[in-house]
Amino acid sequence: MNSEKTKSSFFDNRYARIITVALATALFYGSWAAYSNWEHGLATALKAGMTQALFFGIAASCSSSLMEFLFTLSNNIVIQYFLSSMGSGMLMLMVAITVHTINGTPNIMQTILPPTLIATPYYMTYPLELARREMKNNPDGVIIKPEFLNRIFNKLSKRTK
Repeated sequence: MNSEKTKSSFFDNRYARIITVALATALFYGSWAAYSNWEHGLATALKAGMTQALFFGIAASCSSSLMEFLFTLSNNIVIQYFLSSMGSGMLMLMVAITVHTINGTPNIMQTILPPTLIATPYYMTYPLELARREMKNNPDGVIIKPEFLNRIFNKLSKRTK
């Protein structure tokens, strides 16, 4: 029996991760919207900020929840990563396109390009952190061992230098 205690982190709880990401996203995008509309008066700036914060807070919690769920659908760490990152990113992109199409937005691609570019690193790093936690917490259950992934990451990092 292993009597060694592992230190638990606040972010070991998936709900804590999801809520933290949603609040940080809401604060960032809401502040940006308020700042961008400041010249139209305090009431307008606050309304824009709250609208943007609400929308992006909900979007971030949905995409984080989706990544967490999709990550559990396989035992292969590589499939887990790609399924959660690409699957959630593509689904959220389809939702944005659908909402803008229904709304009659004239320049859909121009409208969704900036948020998509900003969200891409998030869709790449969040599942990477899930993979890191999975390898740390359940090394025997991981089909692809960490040493293999470390070799891949080392080769990729040498190419980018």
